[in-house]
Amino acid sequence: MAKLPDLSVICSKSKLLHFQYEEVDAEQLQRLLNERILKGDLKSGGFSIDACRSMVALMDASVTGKLNSQEFVHLWNKVIKYKEVFSKMDVSQTGTLSLRELRNAFRASGMSVSDEMLNLMAVRYGASSGHMSLENFISLAIRLGCMNKIFEKLSDGKCVKFFKSEWMVVSMYT
Repeated sequence: MAKLPDLSVICSKSKLLHFQYEEVDAEQLQRLLNERILKGDLKSGGFSIDACRSMVALMDASVTGKLNSQEFVHLWNKVIKYKEVFSKMDVSQTGTLSLRELRNAFRASGMSVSDEMLNLMAVRYGASSGHMSLENFISLAIRLGCMNKIFEKLSDGKCVKFFKSEWMVVSMYT
């Protein structure tokens, strides 16, 4: 088991200043998120290994299955941002976001989604109660932001055309 980075060295006011490890894999990310973001409060299950693999894949520009220090810092800053948004938008103080709170959280994050997309994301990432945990909100917000950037990069603003091999990489890895 690889040693976790000492975040007391790299965190200051939610900003990462220094990262002494070359790479972070999904298992290390899972432990970091569960210990440092959730602070061991895993009542909703914590960050799953699948969610962490997904976040690594979304941020892994070199497609190594691991985040280098720059990619990790970028991801960590997003995690901190979305945790803060979640806390502010959870006006009911339930530790989850209702559909209305979720819409407000996206708006506060600078993202807008249609009602149809919001409902689809709630079904895919939320609990059967319709509410979304912090872990699922962070995973979803990171995915939504990255997929928007991929679309902007590969599109003419309206449409994206892929070769099958390109589509398979985007859909299966990211």
